[in-house]
Amino acid sequence: MLDESKGEGRANLFANGDVHALDFNFECSAKLKPSFGYETYPAKWKKPGEELVILLPVFGKKGNYFTCNFKTDVKDFAYLQHDGIMSSETPAKFKTWMIKHDYDPEHGKNIPTKPEPQLAETKQ
Repeated sequence: MLDESKGEGRANLFANGDVHALDFNFECSAKLKPSFGYETYPAKWKKPGEELVILLPVFGKKGNYFTCNFKTDVKDFAYLQHDGIMSSETPAKFKTWMIKHDYDPEHGKNIPTKPEPQLAETKQ
C-alpha cells in the first residue's frame, strides 16, 4: 500500500535524563517521513529495551497523530553527527555537549544553542 511504510534507522533515545543510541526497524500503517534536524518524537516502551511505541504527526493535519511500533536495539553509546558524518561517543560526553548547548528535548529544549564564546585569558 502507498500509505504504509517500513524500514530501519538510527537515532538517539532521550529518557530519564540519559541518552543512548538506538537502532530500529519499523512497519507502520501510515507513511513515515524522516525527521529533520533535531526533531524528536514522544515515545513509550511497549517492551522495555525491545519495542517502542512512537507518536508521530500526520503531516498536513495539525494536531493529528498516529502511532508506530519500533523494534529496537539500544546501544551503550550515543550517536553523534557532524558535517554529515555519523560517529559515536559516550553518553557522558554527549550529555556534556547537551549542557553546553542548553539542549534537553525531554524538557522542551528541542534546538541546541550556540555556546557563549569564551574570552581568551591574557598573560601578564
